[in-house]
Amino acid sequence: MKIQQDFKETKKILASHSGFKREKEEFEESINYYIHFQGKLAPLREVICYSGPPGTGKTTFVQTLSKAMGRELEPIPCAGLVNPEEYSILGDQHKPSLVAWAMLKNGCKNPIILLDELEKVTDEKIQADLIKLFKAFKEKGSYKDPYFDEEIDLKYINIFAAVNYDQKLATKLKTEVDLKKLLEKGVRQLEQACHKIIEEHIAAKQTNRPAFQGDKHLAIEFNDKPGTFHARSNKNPELEEIEKYLKAGTNKLTIEPRQNHDFSRVHLLAGEEHNQELTPLKEQINLIDFSQHNHEDPKFIESKIKEIYNNPANQELIKKGEFPVLCFKNIEKIGSNQALEEALLPVFDQQQNSQLFNKEIDLAKFILIATTSTHETEKLSAPLLSRLDWENADTAQPKKFFLDKYYY
Repeated sequence: MKIQQDFKETKKILASHSGFKREKEEFEESINYYIHFQGKLAPLREVICYSGPPGTGKTTFVQTLSKAMGRELEPIPCAGLVNPEEYSILGDQHKPSLVAWAMLKNGCKNPIILLDELEKVTDEKIQADLIKLFKAFKEKGSYKDPYFDEEIDLKYINIFAAVNYDQKLATKLKTEVDLKKLLEKGVRQLEQACHKIIEEHIAAKQTNRPAFQGDKHLAIEFNDKPGTFHARSNKNPELEEIEKYLKAGTNKLTIEPRQNHDFSRVHLLAGEEHNQELTPLKEQINLIDFSQHNHEDPKFIESKIKEIYNNPANQELIKKGEFPVLCFKNIEKIGSNQALEEALLPVFDQQQNSQLFNKEIDLAKFILIATTSTHETEKLSAPLLSRLDWENADTAQPKKFFLDKYYY
């Protein structure tokens, strides 16, 4: 096996990677165990899938993790999984399995496999093979490769995946991975800009000169809108916090940037248990129950959403910076009412629901959830399901309100 021997070097490599503070903290203990026990104890038995738009650094972060552990990384472009020449996912009589091939290619039994752009796997046979591999990796720890006619040990490998848009990831694959959404590019840039501000102040102090001479400033994009973080402005909350730390003599950024709240995705929670949890909370949330409204005219969607959006109580919450909850309950009850479903599609579409109905309605200011009374999501149409971010009902925390995880 190929393993980093010096944990100090590991910490140095992780520290050299800009940003990703939360993700690095999450892996630091696991990497410590891995190095200490020389790969014989690996607490991580999940397929970690990073989700974020192109440019957020998903691939480079996994590269840093592999380097920090001293392990080989084998990136697999998922667009090319239809018929690769050198391997097949589970192996066959003519080609070795993906894992066995990766081990042979890298000369070790503990490579890290990165399935890049997993959402591009649309072939159902390939999806089924990947699910079998994921289950063997998480549960059994081995599987038999038909090409070598031998049991392949999976205990020493790690499997990562990356998707640009998790709403495009097949539902059956989404249930088998541990989906982790990365901060948007603007937030990463903000974090880097904060470091640059601190570096400028430190350099100015060391050379006994004013910081940001010549009215120097940093211009970055935040939340897709141009924004300037001016050295002499005290109107920006992040800069104010940085200045407090600078005055205290620190030279490190120890604060977290403000979270970029984006609830424009509609999270699907499948199962009657979630509906039952909603019953005592119906006075606290905004509810559209399709078991009662499944025969409505399509215009019902626009009028009901406008009514909810303009409700004074909801507007008051929005002014406070809080997020009202809008729940679309029992969406499978829409059934054959195709006109009603078509009216609902733009509401569930992340690209459209922040500018609905002649740009009057911005549902990104709401927490959007949908429920079904059954775990059988196959009852939902493909256009509807493709716009939902399905949360595995089995992961719901007992004795805890399932909406809690959507609040920061």
